[in-house]
Amino acid sequence: MSSPYPAGSLLGRLSERTREEFLAVGVSESRPPNATLIKQGELDSSALLLLHGSVKVQATDPAGERALLAIRVG
Repeated sequence: MSSPYPAGSLLGRLSERTREEFLAVGVSESRPPNATLIKQGELDSSALLLLHGSVKVQATDPAGERALLAIRVG
């Protein structure tokens, strides 16, 4: 059976068994549109795996200007 994830993605490169074990370790959460997932400067040891939707990665410089660093799609 082929993977439901793109071949070049992290989940697409894992075997089915490894992928299932990997996903079982985490907690599935849904967030509303425009929700902040992580704030700049926060210290955290968690990792986020985006399965669906899209996110903007932004940073604020010392002058208070916001810059778009990336857009990621699940």
